Formats: sequence, C-alpha cells, structure tokens
Amino acid sequence: MKKIIQLLSTPLPGIIRKPIYRLMGAKIGNRVKLSSFAVVVSKEIDIRDGVKISGFTFIYGIRSLKMGTYSHISRLCYITGYQDLKIGARSGVGFGCHIEMHLEGVEIGNYSGFSPKCVVNTHGIYLPYTHGYNPIIAKVKLGDFSLVQARCYIGPGVIVPDETIIVAGSNVLQRIDKPGVIVDSGFKRERFPLGIMKRKVDKESHYSDIKKLTLSLLNYFSKNNLISQYEEFGNSFYFFCKKKKVKIVFDERIQNEHSEYVWIFNSFYSKEIQRNETEFNFIKLTFDGHTGIMEKKALKYFQTYFGLRFIPKSGFDEKELIYPKLES
Repeated sequence: MKKIIQLLSTPLPGIIRKPIYRLMGAKIGNRVKLSSFAVVVSKEIDIRDGVKISGFTFIYGIRSLKMGTYSHISRLCYITGYQDLKIGARSGVGFGCHIEMHLEGVEIGNYSGFSPKCVVNTHGIYLPYTHGYNPIIAKVKLGDFSLVQARCYIGPGVIVPDETIIVAGSNVLQRIDKPGVIVDSGFKRERFPLGIMKRKVDKESHYSDIKKLTLSLLNYFSKNNLISQYEEFGNSFYFFCKKKKVKIVFDERIQNEHSEYVWIFNSFYSKEIQRNETEFNFIKLTFDGHTGIMEKKALKYFQTYFGLRFIPKSGFDEKELIYPKLES
C-alpha cells in the first residue's frame, strides 16, 4: 500500500507530498524540496534539512533513502535496487546518473558526489557462473570531499578514499587505496598528487582568498546591474543596492554604522549577530543572520562559481562534516 501511495503522489507538488510521506513514517526535515514528477519509492526515508530531489528523477524500490543536510539528487537520475542509498551532507548525484544496487548498497560521504551521466553498479552478474564466469557483488563507497567527474563508470566493490578526484570518463573497476587525482581506463590506472587541483590553505592565504571572492562577487553584481557601484575603503567594501548601503567587513565587528546592512566575511563565529547583519563563515561554510534577496544571490553565486555550499548555522551539525584547520 505504501508503494502505491508513493507512486500516486508523484504528480503532486511537494507541499502536499511531504505531509503524505510523513504520515507513512518518512522523516523529512525543514526546507526540503520534493519536486513534482520525481518518483520516490522507498521503504524507509530519512532526509534532513535543505534536501532537494529534482523532478523527473526515478528512485524506485530501494530499501532505504538517507540524505544528509543540503544534499541533492538532480533531474533524470535513475536509481533502483533493493538496497540502501546513503548521501552525506552537502553531497549530491548529478544530472542523468544511473545507479543500480540490487544486491549491495551505495554510500556517498560528506561534500562529495557523482557528476552528470555517471553509472554506478554494485553487482556484475550476467554471464553464467557455472560456465566459469565470476560474479562480482559488493558495496560502492565514496569518501568525504571526493568527486567522480562526468561520464565515469564505477563498478562493484569500488571504494574511493577521502579527498580523491576521479577524472571524467574513467572506468573504475577496483578500489582506490590512496587519495589523489585518478585517471583509470579499467586496465591501467594513473594516480597524480591532489596538489595539482588543491591549494594549501593557511590563515594568510585564506584571508586573501576571501577578499578575492568578495571582489569577484561585486564585479558580478555590477556587471549584471544588481548594484549601482561599489568601492573599497580600508579593510572593507561598500556597495549600494536600491539606495541601500551595504558594508562588507572581514574579521571585525562593526559598531554604530550608518550602513543599512553589514555582511561579515570571516572564519569564526561572532558572539552575537545584529538584526541588520549577515555572517558568512568561509571555513565551516555556514551563514547566520539577515537573509534577503541580495544575500541569497551571493550564496547562489558562491556555490555556482566556487563550490561553496553555505548552509544556515542553525542547521549545521559538527558531526556531519570535518572542516579544515587553518595553519599559521
């Protein structure tokens, strides 16, 4: 009966579907987007705050679906089998991915994911065992801060360690023992140091990065006529939006300001946020305080162009994500 009701609810908008799923025992957090025409049929459902499941995705017959804070499944994904799919916080499954897990499950760590058009199998059974062909049946696991680029094939039993990038078009048939950048044809594997894609971050470079991001954001706003002008003054920036003055500051508190709004870009939490302030934490990637139209545009820009998936401070669970410690 549960399966039939889940199927029949498919065309309905999320505002109607979510209460129906909750009545059937599903655990669904706040700000969850369950799109119309997204088929979601699972015995057990546990999805946290901010999860997004896009329309025209097919998730059918699996034993359990568990999705961490602000994780997502994109359009036209095909996910089926009788096992468990677990997706960590801020992780996702890209457009058009195909995941089959009839005999074992798939687990994706935190801040990780499969890029568009990837194929993932946890079983490799077709040719007959009694004719000498060996079946392969094993779980697939992707670690934290790892990425499988577009159009890769991930075979049964593949385990990808933390901080690993698998280059587009790879054919991965065996587990990866060490992190790095992996190019794999299925017959030959090459591993390159992660340093070719990842910079070392310390306090000085981190502060410099935040200022570069700020200039990039303001140039984007200006180019798209979202703000009239901006200027740098000392250790802060000002810009004007619909005659309202906004000040961006770094690692400092502002008192008795004439700015209508203040954005605080830093790497630590301030003790108290005022009503006209928004704090962006660039290490834990959380935000707190006032969130209007311009703040939302900034959050979307940071995610789209720099991979910074900010989530509300109130929805952040320290256990869900290990964040880097800045070196002096």
